[in-house]
Order: sequence, then C-alpha cells, then structure tokens
Amino acid sequence: MPSNLGMNARDLQHISATATQQVTRPVRILGVASGLDAESSGCADGPARLRIAGVDAHLAARGLVAQWGETLLPDAAPGEPAGEAVCRLCARLARAVAGAMGAGATPLVLGGDHSCAIVTWRGVAQAARGPVGLLWIDAHLDAHTPETSHTGRFHGMPLAALLGQGGDALCVERAVSRRSMCA
Repeated sequence: MPSNLGMNARDLQHISATATQQVTRPVRILGVASGLDAESSGCADGPARLRIAGVDAHLAARGLVAQWGETLLPDAAPGEPAGEAVCRLCARLARAVAGAMGAGATPLVLGGDHSCAIVTWRGVAQAARGPVGLLWIDAHLDAHTPETSHTGRFHGMPLAALLGQGGDALCVERAVSRRSMCA
C-alpha cells in the first residue's frame, strides 16, 4: 500500500472489524520520513505522527497483527541535489518492502512525500517474482516525468517511474506491466 494515508489515525476506528477478518498475514509498517522533494517538508513527520497516534494499535483492534518495522530517513548531504538522495532512499525502501514480503508480512508503507510510491511496488514485484497488478487511485495521476513536470519534483512522478518512464533521473526500471495497470 504505497501512500500517505490521507486521513487521521482516528479515522481508522470506523473500519469494520469484519473488513479485516480475511487477512492472515502480519502487517509490517514501514515509515518513510521524507519530505525531501515535497513543497513542504512537514510531510516527513507523517510516520512519527501516525506512530504516536497508535496506528498499529488501531489495526490490531481490528484483528490485524501489525508491527512497526523501520522508519527510513533520507541521508542527503548539504547542497546535494534532492534527486540523488531520493534515489538512495528509494533503493533502501525497495529492499525493506521486499524483505517484509519475504518474511511473510504485508508491507504498509507510510510516508512522507509521494516519492516513496516510486519503489514500494518495485519491492513488491521483486518479492513476488512474477506479474504484479496494481489499481492506482489518487487525487492526481502522478505520472509526470522530469520532462513534463512543471515543478520537477519526484513526488509527482511515481506512476511514470513504475511504468519505466523518466529514465535514469527516476532511478528505477519498470516494476509493473502496463497490461497489469488500471489507473
């Protein structure tokens, strides 16, 4: 589940317990505390705020075995272009997602800016070792490339990156087949 939740943790109390009864795999929550490439760096606080709000306890109250894994932080050097640090962070996130799945858990990625979506599904595809389908629902398509973006920020490019668009600038190769995608 790549994403910022787009809701407050208190909104989780309205999810019915019966909606989660079929889930048997544990959930590993992975935080991505990055606002590195966002208009406002405040989104980097998302994982910490959700942890404080007890998102894991809310999920557990609905029958899910949920535990926090690591929270990844960007390692940008002073003056370094944001894109380089985002690429390194994305590589670490892809490994964490694949690791969670390899351990039998369902990863729940909570960001930060949308750049975390660039590789969440790449990690899923690596662990699945086969075709992966994706239903992309978002307020905006996030399918810009460095050439089409009016801001040049990676957080508006994750879908393009998943489909192999954007070249080296987006530091990824295609993770999801266009035939397996519904946007």
